[in-house]
Amino acid sequence: MKKNRFEHNIEYLHRNQLTEYEDTLPITERPNPITHDIDLSDSVQIVQLLKKCDEEIFQKEEDSATNYKTLYSESILTALKDIAKQVQEMLRDAEDNLIVLSGCGTSGRLAFLLASSFNSLSKTKIYDYIIAGGDKALMTSQELPEDNPETGIKMLKAITNMKKKVLFIGISCGLSAPFVAGQLDFCMNNLDKFTPVLVGFNPINMARPDKIEGWHLTFLQVADRLQELH
Repeated sequence: MKKNRFEHNIEYLHRNQLTEYEDTLPITERPNPITHDIDLSDSVQIVQLLKKCDEEIFQKEEDSATNYKTLYSESILTALKDIAKQVQEMLRDAEDNLIVLSGCGTSGRLAFLLASSFNSLSKTKIYDYIIAGGDKALMTSQELPEDNPETGIKMLKAITNMKKKVLFIGISCGLSAPFVAGQLDFCMNNLDKFTPVLVGFNPINMARPDKIEGWHLTFLQVADRLQELH
């Protein structure tokens, strides 16, 4: 059945409104054009589409269809080199130093996987992990601790208490997790012992600007302060 002009106009307005709304969202909350028709795809096609999405982060910046940074962007490569040097320094004294990876949900599970793998590769126990909600969050969702900066700080203090130097890597895909924000803020207040690093997929200006309930900062304020340190 043919659509009349009124129906076409409504569709056009809806698409425009949707586009304007999407433009206000952080990158991690936007739909990816690659998967626009994923609901029409079979299982093999879905895997291929997701593979294409993953490949975007490995593109050279000049080959990218967007203006987003990739792992080959100059600023990202420079940051990775700096962090690698920090890790090398930490490995010189595996007894007194610690490299901590921390996150919530999937980010925390990634922290667990990386810490375990790196310890196995380096034949040390210098790497450790924190996941909001503790180890039970490796298997089931534990959302309440993810929103508590003080809980994050408490868990970080507990595993670093006996260490002289700590390289802390906070993982928050959307630069939004209060749990990680609290840990980063604590590290920046104790730079004689802690070196804080933030890993995420949004640029700093898209970090969550909303006030964190029961706390004095936003994630954006924490991220801005961390950026100023570098």
